[in-house]
Amino acid sequence: MNENKTPENIETDETEGSPRSTDRKAKREARRVTTRSGLRRKPTATPTKDESGTPDDEKKPATAKAKVRRKPAKKKTTALKTAKKKTVARKPAPKPEEDEYELRNQPDGTLLRVKVSKTKKKIIPVRRRSRDDADSGPGPAIMDADLTGVTLGRKKEAIFGPREGKIKRSIGYLNRKIVTKPKVAVILGSGLFPAAEFFGDKKTKFTDIPEFPLPMAEGHPGYFVTGSHDGVPLLFSAGRSHYYETGSMSETTHAIQAILALGVEHLIITTSAGAINPDFRKGDIMLVEDHINLMGDNPLFGVDPNSDPSVFVNCNSIYDDSLADKYDRLCRSARVRPKRGTLVAVRGPVYETPAERKFLGTIGADAVCMSMVPEALVAARMGVPTTGLAIISNEASPKLEKAIAHNDVVSAGKRNSERLKRVLAKLIPQAI
Repeated sequence: MNENKTPENIETDETEGSPRSTDRKAKREARRVTTRSGLRRKPTATPTKDESGTPDDEKKPATAKAKVRRKPAKKKTTALKTAKKKTVARKPAPKPEEDEYELRNQPDGTLLRVKVSKTKKKIIPVRRRSRDDADSGPGPAIMDADLTGVTLGRKKEAIFGPREGKIKRSIGYLNRKIVTKPKVAVILGSGLFPAAEFFGDKKTKFTDIPEFPLPMAEGHPGYFVTGSHDGVPLLFSAGRSHYYETGSMSETTHAIQAILALGVEHLIITTSAGAINPDFRKGDIMLVEDHINLMGDNPLFGVDPNSDPSVFVNCNSIYDDSLADKYDRLCRSARVRPKRGTLVAVRGPVYETPAERKFLGTIGADAVCMSMVPEALVAARMGVPTTGLAIISNEASPKLEKAIAHNDVVSAGKRNSERLKRVLAKLIPQAI
């Protein structure tokens, strides 16, 4: 028999945790979603127990026990204080060992400190030429690391060798051999030695002179010729030693120092030269008014600056002006076209490239050679008036198509020796 429920009983069943009310409440909580995070909120009501002591959650249907997504916790954005980096003093790098470096010669004569790999063998500097004496000269061609640290002023002999004693022995022999002291000396260039035979025939070979350097280039036979012209005692040097042969300025100027020591009052230097000036032709004889030294060295380098005569030479008056004023008239009387210009001296022995010839023209050169300048500087230091004559043996213009050969230069010098002889015959009486 069913009992009738009173309103009080119905209200009590729905409010005090009846299954129906609990199910509706769970559905509402499951549908409740936040608008910002899209996560379900945690249930706010604590689970209640029924009379039997069982929690209400265990009695919920499957739909009510759906898992609720939780909002992940945000990372704290509070700025952390950056710790200061500790500055630790670095230890100095160990110094390299001495054997890891070596000194190497440079083309300009300086020494370069180069690091050497431990896996490679050290490169041993090779001398450019072999020599029996201690003369090493100031030129960069034979400077080596053995001379590092030598003071030029105090230990000149360590670099130049006993050259001074050699010159004295050569001078002593010439003083005994040559009875009449020459007043005018003439140095002949490549292939020009036949001009000396017109003024004398008494020869003294270089091989007979003690300590005298011997020329090796073709066209330089190597002997002195003594004679006279119009009562003027003469000394002709048939050949010279070039800087590219000796590699030493002191050895290159050995002959001129011995010649000047004989009491020469006027020096005439000749050389075979290539034309830079387009107006010059083969056979022209150019009077040297000035020179440009591109040899990379000069004979006064390394000499004691306190020596007498002084090494501080005034280069404004190297070449004598007295004969320069008469040169044009004398050349016309000798039936030779008079030419004047600036001579540039290079080291050699290679001839100039087209680009180099073009460059020499832009710096004011009219002709190019491989000699004369060292001898002119020594004579200027000694105060001896000097006349320079450049015999044009080849046209060295930038448009030159035919290759230059030394044999051609020597042959041209022999052909032009007759013209040079006529000019010298007019110049020598005017030199004294």
